[in-house]
Formats: sequence, structure tokens, C-alpha cells
Amino acid sequence: MSPDARHPAPAEPSDLVDPGVPVEVASRPAHATTGDRWRRAAVYRVHTASFADADGDGVGDLAGLTSHIPYLRDLGVDAVRLDAGAGAPEEIGALAAALHAVQLGLILEEADAGEDETARDWSAHDVDALCRDGRLLVLRRGEGAAEPAAPEPAAIDVDLTAEEFEAAGLRRRIEQALEAARVAGGAPTWVLSRPGAVRHATRFAFLPGMGAGPDAVEQWLREGGDIEEVPVALGLARARAASLFVLALPGGVGLLQGEELGLQEAGGARSPQPPWSGGLSVEAESFDPGSTLTMYRAALAYRAYLAGEEPLDWVDTGRDDVLHVRRGPWNAVLHTGVAPYPMPDGRVLLASRVLPDPARIPADTAVWILDT
Repeated sequence: MSPDARHPAPAEPSDLVDPGVPVEVASRPAHATTGDRWRRAAVYRVHTASFADADGDGVGDLAGLTSHIPYLRDLGVDAVRLDAGAGAPEEIGALAAALHAVQLGLILEEADAGEDETARDWSAHDVDALCRDGRLLVLRRGEGAAEPAAPEPAAIDVDLTAEEFEAAGLRRRIEQALEAARVAGGAPTWVLSRPGAVRHATRFAFLPGMGAGPDAVEQWLREGGDIEEVPVALGLARARAASLFVLALPGGVGLLQGEELGLQEAGGARSPQPPWSGGLSVEAESFDPGSTLTMYRAALAYRAYLAGEEPLDWVDTGRDDVLHVRRGPWNAVLHTGVAPYPMPDGRVLLASRVLPDPARIPADTAVWILDT
């Protein structure tokens, strides 16, 4: 059965989620119709050829992507991002209409700088925004309202694919990105995995302290490294923790297809895996309260309510392996070290893994806490 054949039932509460708050939020607030929507958007990056095949020729296509829109809607993302060459303009326009029908947007990735005329053409096909050189340019503010031909960037990609699972380095990169976005007048879009880079569920299994940086992992995979040798549980625990922490940061977030299932890198393959292949499937994870998919759905649903314009405040943890950020009443803590960290006061809303001791945050874990 395809993942959109039926809507998954809400998962039962688990040790990952505050049992007083449902995993699925039944009614999400309406999307903003201004450019500010894109400054906080959760964007799902699709490699069309490997996503879903509608005509059975072995290659994914736009029809396959369109058939899985219900899955993306239920995941809780705000928009889909794909290459501008994924189909003819008329086909892309039809995809945009189908996405708009369920309140999702469409962003096209352009390989070069493009021309103003190109922007006008895509606007005429109801494309919401273009991404050029990692900068998001909004074309449509709302229904039928087009932006100027040369819009200002609303969001800027922050590539975290070279970062280790290490608190000091992550904080330094986050602070640099927030300042760069402020100067540019845009908002950061945090990206932990992207096409062409080793997925963070795989590379975090090596880092830090194992003598392998992202380039070395990439080379190891290209030379035929056996993915079965990777400590999968460690990589997934760190990936879930990093993802949950990044989802709490100001700005938007870019998700690579399949990361919501915890997919590992597929050997030397460089195109993203479809999110319904292999041992990790949408059908299996939809009904598992402790799954990566359940965590992403919960986080994206809560984020729709919690994310606002509150500034990011760093809270002193007294530890160089623990990060704590606060945005109004919303706190996120990331533990990248070894020794457990005392749980801050408040209500634990969501955790990246089961908490054996509710009074302490274990290693390789992130939690969301609401002030009480």
C-alpha cells in the first residue's frame, strides 16, 4: 500500500512526547500570506527521479510526486523544493496548483543566476519562490499576487553538512549564520542534509573523534565502504538530536527526502533515497510512537505554533558539550557529550529519544521544554 493510500492514525503518546500533548495537532494555523511565511518555512527537498514513479519506467516523475502530496501535508512541511528542470513548465504549474490546494508551496531550484524574465515566467505558472545560489527569492505573496521581477531574498540556506556533532562548533556556526542573515536582510534556512552530501544520520556515526571528517566519509563511501559497518544506532540518535535542535532555531529548515525516516546513506549513491524504500518505511514508522517519523511529525506540528519572532537567547549550561537556547517560553537543549545533564525546569514537550531518567538528559539527545 502506498503511504498516501490512507491517513495514518495519530500515534499513541510515548516516552518521546509529553503525554499531555497530542502527537498530531488536529488543526494547524493558516499559513501566512506574506513573505514572512518563507522566513520560517519547513521545506521538503525532493530529488524527483528517486522519489516516486507513477508510470512504472523505473524513474520518478512529477506525477509520482503529486500522488504523494497527502503524505507531505501530513508530515507538516510548508513547501516542496525541487529542480526547475524536473518537468515542463505546464507540468510544474499543475504540481503547484495541487500543492496550493492543500496549503503547501512550491520552490524551484535554479542552477544558475537566471534572468528576471525567467522569474516572471515561473510566477505565471504559480511557482511561489525560486532558490538561486542558496538564496530564496519570493515570487508570490499570496493568491494571485506576484512579487516584483527582482525580489529581495527572504531566506538564505545555511549549509550544516560539514559540521560535526559537537556543541562548540555548532554554536559558532549558528551564531555566524544568524549574523550573516541579519546583515543580508533575510532569514536562515538550516540544512543538515542535502543532495550530494553524506546524510547526517550516516556522518554523525563517525563524528567527532573518530578521525573522519565529512570529506573522509564521502571518500570512504565512494571507495566502496560497507554501510553495514556504520554504527547505525549512534548515527541515528545523533541525527535525531541535531534535527530536533535545528527545528527550534529561528528561521526556516530544509529537509531532505527520507531524513524524516532516519535513512542512512545508500553506499556510494549520491541521489537521495525515496522515503518509502528499504527497511525504514512510512507505513511501519507511522504507527510506531518511538519512530523518527513520529518525532518529525510532532516537531513540525508543534513548531507551527511555537515558532515566532522571539529572538534566540543562549542559556549558560556550564558545559562545553551542551547547548541550550530559549525563544520566549520555548527551550531547546542539545547534549553532544557523555555525562548526563540535569534536566532544566519546565515541561518536557518532546525528546529525540526515550529518557531513562526524566531528571537527566542522556548523551546524544535533544529535548524541547516549555516554561511553566
